[in-house]
Amino acid sequence: MRVSTSTNILYERINGENIDQRTAIRLCAEAGYQVLDFCFHDSVTLKSGFLTDRWQSYMEEMKRTGEACGVEFALGHAVVYDFCSGTIDREYYDSLMERCILGAEILGIAWLVLHPSTMETERFSPDKPESKKANLAFFQKWGKFALDHGVGLAVEGMWDSTLDVEAKYAISVDELIDLVDGVDLPNVAVCWDFEHGSIMGMNQRHVVERLGKRLKAVHISDQTGINNIHILPYQGVTDWDEVLQALADFGYEGEFNFEIQWYLRRVPEKLLLPSIRYSGELGNWMVKQIERFGERSRCDEKA
Repeated sequence: MRVSTSTNILYERINGENIDQRTAIRLCAEAGYQVLDFCFHDSVTLKSGFLTDRWQSYMEEMKRTGEACGVEFALGHAVVYDFCSGTIDREYYDSLMERCILGAEILGIAWLVLHPSTMETERFSPDKPESKKANLAFFQKWGKFALDHGVGLAVEGMWDSTLDVEAKYAISVDELIDLVDGVDLPNVAVCWDFEHGSIMGMNQRHVVERLGKRLKAVHISDQTGINNIHILPYQGVTDWDEVLQALADFGYEGEFNFEIQWYLRRVPEKLLLPSIRYSGELGNWMVKQIERFGERSRCDEKA
């Protein structure tokens, strides 16, 4: 299992001076990361070359930057938008989604993470048949397109600020499994966000067990019980022993991927590099812990 981080690690700076993606790639590589998760959503919000007619050249530039730094792009995160909404510019966002998948192909990304969406009329309904129908259609459409380009799509498990009501579609692991199994394509699977699961108070061991081989990607970050804030593990309230033991016991084989864009929000520029380096060191320790848990479980089985 390899440690990776999203390129958005340097995005949400408190002073508003977000760092461009090429610089983020270089700094992460200098800090020791060899595997990255490329955030296409940031490519959009940063108003980068990804939004121009020369978007393919922009992606080729990102590829060359990664190659020069000795970095592999194993994961990606597509642009986030509410595709169940009736008011969005669907043609515009469809073009962005197509670029995300083709961009993932250029970078050699195996799994591109996408968010599900919820019909506004069903946000506080226990049953969401129209949301399910819309999500099935969306992921079947883009799953088939991605399959033709050698890219996998991982549907991310979500969260809601209303902790006692599953207001959004595909928060529950049962809905997530039902969606992915309903799409029924070999390249459509699940990305589980452990911070989201922690916010919702879920038994994450049970989640990892239920997802089984559907689980192809993870988002690793912590929370403090207040909001979805994407900080480094062990800075919040998540039970990381539970998470690491589950990943060991149920055979997760993907990247151990940080999504920690608030971790460095207030860190002075001169301390960015050592702070990124520390995150990698922590990730390597956590992966070693997964290995130790796995060895202990195997010994217990033999005993």
